[in-house]
Amino acid sequence: MNTEARENAARELHEQADRMPSSLFETGELLRLIADRHIAVGGVMGEILQPHLGAGFAVLPGRRLESALHYLALGGEAPGTEDFYPCLNGGRDTEPGAAERLWPKFERLLNQKSEEISKLLEQPIQTNSPGRSDIFSWALSRGDDAPALVGPVRLLEIGASAGLAALWRSDILNEGGPRIEQRRGCDLNPIDLSQPDGRRWLKAWQAGTVAGLEKLSILDDTDWLEHMAEQAPIDQEDARTWLGKRLAEPWEGTTVVCHSFVQMYVNSEAWADIENALNERGAMATDRNPIRLIGLNSFPEPGGKARTQLRISDWVGDGVERREVFDIASGSDANPRVDPATRVVTEVPTAIPARPAAHTMPVGGQSQLRRTKPRRP
Repeated sequence: MNTEARENAARELHEQADRMPSSLFETGELLRLIADRHIAVGGVMGEILQPHLGAGFAVLPGRRLESALHYLALGGEAPGTEDFYPCLNGGRDTEPGAAERLWPKFERLLNQKSEEISKLLEQPIQTNSPGRSDIFSWALSRGDDAPALVGPVRLLEIGASAGLAALWRSDILNEGGPRIEQRRGCDLNPIDLSQPDGRRWLKAWQAGTVAGLEKLSILDDTDWLEHMAEQAPIDQEDARTWLGKRLAEPWEGTTVVCHSFVQMYVNSEAWADIENALNERGAMATDRNPIRLIGLNSFPEPGGKARTQLRISDWVGDGVERREVFDIASGSDANPRVDPATRVVTEVPTAIPARPAAHTMPVGGQSQLRRTKPRRP
């Protein structure tokens, strides 16, 4: 790895450290130390991180690296670093200066566990924070001038990971509102929380603060985990095919589709398929069978910062998608907050997407082209 490549790698870690929320300041400091005192001087992590660098906003090599270190610490494989993590230090926030103080321990870990870290970096990103459930709860139960939910409700989550963001925490929505009678999700790589390693991996991504640790206390209740795995199953399937099948199933009541920080990991063509599935089903919605989409996503902005927004779209059978967009106030992923003052409302005419042409071979052997007519509401 030449000098220029090392400098680029160090700079990218610095940029990710700068985007860390204030609650993870020491985690950002740790990434800066890795950049300046390890990668910039020829440390092995430069080579290991190389395939993940410069690959776009959503790859997050710095987050992958610090989660890999956290994972090793949770398994007792990173001696001396326990004081850095609330889930290992007795539930205390990481003290200022901890990264600097513990740097010799982390440097030894980087050198001695480089092979294990390399394998962990290949694992899918799993930022499945249960703190986001507060956002989904608000989006489902708020009053103001939002269309009312018609019960019963089915909740479909794409990119559900372990289900903690929406599926498993939505039980609180049954208080005083339409009852959620069906919950189901999909993910290409769902986390099995019935297995200790699944819980360990999820904690490695989430429990970097006391607030995050408190939100993950539900992982210690194995009876509850078993119950929710039955109540809210997560299928291992591509969101495009899964969502189309689920939306085609009849449902008398409201269908809510939700996702959190999924769009940023999906290419534009695949996401267009997801939007088309929603749009097609939305065109058939009625006031008795409405559709609601709730989506959280981050977008890169100039200067390396990210902007997080909440989108709420409603289809109620009037030929339009009523779309609301809110900014999410800055803060940790454990406690995100909607900023109502940023609300922007637009109405988008519902268009039924064109279907692909279907080929038939009539008698006589000459090919004809028959277009499938779009269904109407």
